[in-house]
Amino acid sequence: MKLQSILLVSLWSTGGLSVAVRQLNATSSAFGTGTGAIPGPTGLPSDPSPVDTPAKRIIIAVQNPSVVNSVADAIAKADPSAVIVTTWEDKLMPGFVIQSTLSLSTFSNIDGVEHVWPSRKLQPPDPLPDIPSPPTSGNGTGNDTTSASLRARNLKHLSSSSTEPAPHPITRRQDGNATYQADNYSDTIHRMTGVDQLHNEGVLGKGIKVAVVDDGVFYNHSALGGGYGPGFKVVGGHDFSAAQGGEDEDPNPDFPTEGPASFISHGTHIAGIVAGKNDWFSGVAPEANILGYKIYGGGNDVNDDLVIRAWKRAFDDGADVITMSIGGFGAFTDGPVSLLAERLVENGVVVVVSAGNDGYSGPFIANDWCGGPSTICVASVEADTKAGDPVTFNFILDGQNTTAQIGHISPGALPLSADPDQVEPWAWLNTMDVYSNIHGKPVPVISLGDACKPIDPVEADPTQTVFLVGQAGCTMEQKVENLTPLNPAYVLFYADPLQSLWMRPGLFPGGVGYGLIEKEAGDAILSVLNAGGQVTATYANNDNAVGIPAKNPRGGIASLFTSWGGTYELALKPDIAAPGGDIFSTFVITQLHFGEDGPVELYGPLFHTLNGTSMATPYIAGVAALHLSKHGGRATKGPGVARDVVNRIKGSGDQVPWGMEPYWSNGNWDDPRNPNPIPDRENAVAPVMQVGTGIVNAVKVVNYQSSITSGGNMALNDTVHFKDTHEIVITNAGPDALTYEFSHDKQLASEARIKGQELIANYTNNWMIELSPEITFPTGTFSVAAGESKTATIKFAAPSPTDTTKWPFYNGRVVITSSKNETLAAQYMGAAFDLKKEVGSLWPTTPVPVETTSSSNTDFVFVWNNGTEVNQVTINFQLKWGTKFIRLDMFVEDFTEQDWTWPPERSPKYAATATMFNRFGEAPVNIYRSHTYARLDPGPQEFLWQGGLESGNLTAGTQYRPRFAALRPFGDPTVAGDWTVWTEAPVINIVKVPASQ
Repeated sequence: MKLQSILLVSLWSTGGLSVAVRQLNATSSAFGTGTGAIPGPTGLPSDPSPVDTPAKRIIIAVQNPSVVNSVADAIAKADPSAVIVTTWEDKLMPGFVIQSTLSLSTFSNIDGVEHVWPSRKLQPPDPLPDIPSPPTSGNGTGNDTTSASLRARNLKHLSSSSTEPAPHPITRRQDGNATYQADNYSDTIHRMTGVDQLHNEGVLGKGIKVAVVDDGVFYNHSALGGGYGPGFKVVGGHDFSAAQGGEDEDPNPDFPTEGPASFISHGTHIAGIVAGKNDWFSGVAPEANILGYKIYGGGNDVNDDLVIRAWKRAFDDGADVITMSIGGFGAFTDGPVSLLAERLVENGVVVVVSAGNDGYSGPFIANDWCGGPSTICVASVEADTKAGDPVTFNFILDGQNTTAQIGHISPGALPLSADPDQVEPWAWLNTMDVYSNIHGKPVPVISLGDACKPIDPVEADPTQTVFLVGQAGCTMEQKVENLTPLNPAYVLFYADPLQSLWMRPGLFPGGVGYGLIEKEAGDAILSVLNAGGQVTATYANNDNAVGIPAKNPRGGIASLFTSWGGTYELALKPDIAAPGGDIFSTFVITQLHFGEDGPVELYGPLFHTLNGTSMATPYIAGVAALHLSKHGGRATKGPGVARDVVNRIKGSGDQVPWGMEPYWSNGNWDDPRNPNPIPDRENAVAPVMQVGTGIVNAVKVVNYQSSITSGGNMALNDTVHFKDTHEIVITNAGPDALTYEFSHDKQLASEARIKGQELIANYTNNWMIELSPEITFPTGTFSVAAGESKTATIKFAAPSPTDTTKWPFYNGRVVITSSKNETLAAQYMGAAFDLKKEVGSLWPTTPVPVETTSSSNTDFVFVWNNGTEVNQVTINFQLKWGTKFIRLDMFVEDFTEQDWTWPPERSPKYAATATMFNRFGEAPVNIYRSHTYARLDPGPQEFLWQGGLESGNLTAGTQYRPRFAALRPFGDPTVAGDWTVWTEAPVINIVKVPASQ
């Protein structure tokens, strides 16, 4: 029986995985502006059945391993029905994961308990959302998604004779010594960061283990070593992806047991960025080893305790660096993952986490798993080049014959070449190759101008001709309409420099090969054709298609998708940036075969381009590995090395140019739709709230004798909590005394709220203004002796904004320059207003209850506000700012705010605390049922109550007053006024309660 093949290409999220959705149009509330019945988030059916949610999962950290047994006994005594899922007796963070229906405070009061948290449960999002570009000038290129082609594992360079530098007119603008057509893709990326210089010095990451905590690593990829275990690049790991629920056993205890299972390829791409290597591709630390920890991809959700388990296992397995590109919004700094990150760094492991890909949603949206002070939180900048497929051009002019290889950006996946071990299963894909008729042979190139007008017939065989067309001038649809009568088989566009280097799939009917080259390449071809010369193009066949760099017009700027900081507590994140937009790395494609023996999954190793802070984060992990390989990791130098590397990376940033404006048209950055153009656009830089201290400079990290060893992240807070004095410790590790000078890198401030609106502004409305503090630096000569450290005192005077209702956040850098001309950077951020006062009520609009009835929920009946009898209520609401706590408590009818106590059970008027369900879309809650939703973010929310109680009791025939409340910024839960309370909540009359209550 002939096999039928189905190609399953799983493209995962292009960066830090996130689950919440912020209001994207900050000009109006998601719930409207009135107080009537308003639509909430979609997804709840009109008659939802009760959700069978397990007891909430709780993480308990104890003071030290010696109290583990006594705390376990106390947990059993406090809640005999509690299930201890996991017990940790290690020195990093001893404690437990339990399942219990009781409140967190039940366990926080146990002797020996240090911290108690709910374990947040996050659901990985749908694969690969589009990453849109700003509005274009009408060329119709659309969204900038994963734009470069897929490439197979056994691809090779063209012969050296075809890659010799060509004389004029085939020359690139001066990028160092790079000629137009001779660049290696990996070299172009590593030149952005100085990693290429370290490679030339022989610093390659040898002997360092980097743990990739993600969806697994396809270790059979040749660029990832082609195997698993000692002696291979991927030396170990563990599969946690099936570890969920109440079990502490992994169905697949080894990583992996029988080859990769349900790989989504996100982790494989990350592993290649860290340490991939073949004869034409190189990761950041190509001689480092990989440990792979699979925490999703097996149909499971990801929660806090699963991340903790993976990180602890990585520590036990000898990891020097942990990189993870998963998380959700929030950026609170006191979660269990942040605490573990602190302790890992204290014990010699560098922890690197992605900032997230929600930059379009505006500031204060960073991943809270990277919120810890010692965690390196990574932002993204656009790569200078994009990987393309090679086209070899031959130029004949005035008797000269020159050849150049140019990167060609195709609109979708190219066919795959056969894996040597899987020739037959993959051979059928070659039939998809629209260039197969001209592979390996020169085809004449004819220029058709910009094709914005009808084109006269040409005397050329359209099946054996490449038509060269400019991208600028009109829409792509207009160009296609004018080209179609020629019946072209091959169209090559050259780029409009104002647009992304990307081609939209589906412009032409099937069978037409088309793509895009750089404008400079197009100009070079035109210069020969216009001078009467001839040009031919030779498209590479599948066995020698490699990533050829093509200049990215957006290269080097901050990625629009990169999530902005800081945290809701006004700590400053992210810390540093790295190339994350248009990153080419290892990948895997899944092919499912149906044969006589049933379905069989086969895996094809290849290369692919992805976008996201997911790609920038492993780049920083690779830089950490380079430092450790040269200077020693924790095994040889002790645990202090991690803190040194973290501080060196954070202080190494170089300025990043300001990115694209919210509105732009035909290159006009001051589009009339933009009421607040960027001040001094030519010299504007991306603020530290977006990219930290800037793009990493690996040479500074590895080779500088000067470093900031403390105080490089200065949180000035708001006007009420303003901290004006900060201390920066500078260390001189070199053989000679050095003097240092200080300067102020003023940056644009963010007005994070539109006046008259209630929500944090999204990117489009996040106007930038000139607002900076005054800074006083140390006076006199600041000298640091060889091998010594010295503290510099920095004093700030807060600026005075013209309008505090717009929530102005100012930020910038203190630049420290040594007498050896070594420059370091410390970053600062502050709020030029009283955050608590200006936020006011956390509700932008009044929460709206929607009462419904479920035939499956008959044990609980109530009347809400003298209405009809129902058995469930959904509360639609939204927050202006992140909150640590939101809860629904029931009190006797005459309760007032003067009766509030903390915890509320102490109040004589307390009756019960409700358990609620939070729903994303149609799925049930992915935060376990709880009365308190810790670290809840702004954005549309809906809480469903079906009568469940966390504690207390309700009595049939009795009326109660519900208190639905959220804790305000800097709020003290013991103070009633520090909660935003739904004051319009109606009295509830209980008709029927479950007999078991």
